[in-house]
Amino acid sequence: MKFTSLDVDDYCIDQDCEVCAIHLNSADDKLCILAVYRSPLGNFNTFLTNFDLILHKFFNLNYNFIVCADFNVDYLIESHKKTQLNKILQSFNLSSIVDFPTRIKLNSFTSIDNFFINNSYLTNFDVSPLINGLSDHNGRMLTLQFTQQHIKDQCLYYKRLINQTTIDDFLFKLSHETWASVF
Repeated sequence: MKFTSLDVDDYCIDQDCEVCAIHLNSADDKLCILAVYRSPLGNFNTFLTNFDLILHKFFNLNYNFIVCADFNVDYLIESHKKTQLNKILQSFNLSSIVDFPTRIKLNSFTSIDNFFINNSYLTNFDVSPLINGLSDHNGRMLTLQFTQQHIKDQCLYYKRLINQTTIDDFLFKLSHETWASVF
């Protein structure tokens, strides 16, 4: 499969945010694959800032994303870092799809290696562990099946109609509410 490298050098800082990106050359899709690493010794806030800038850059160019990441944030437990990272990812409609341990030690296991995709764009996928025996991190294998041309923003959106009639209706319904529980 042919691809084109995408420039992200301005956002990369050793240990804080290490990223490479490619665009898969396809007639019907603008698919960007980002490989991201954040060292456990790196500055997490710098990482969040630069990662957000990278996502904005390619989002504004109408790319769809697959993020392959070792953020060194355990997705098997709740934490402040996971919450902060998820807020950024969710703002681009990206969600975690790895729900199994990727780093298994004698007395512990974590899921610090992950894939993040837009589930409304990539609907037919499978992710599975790939035990290689070469590293303390197990691999992950993402299998995608493209069955038809994808159209970005083909999602169903609800938009509230606001005009004088709906405002009057809202005020009428509001006037019939009991306010005892509020007071």
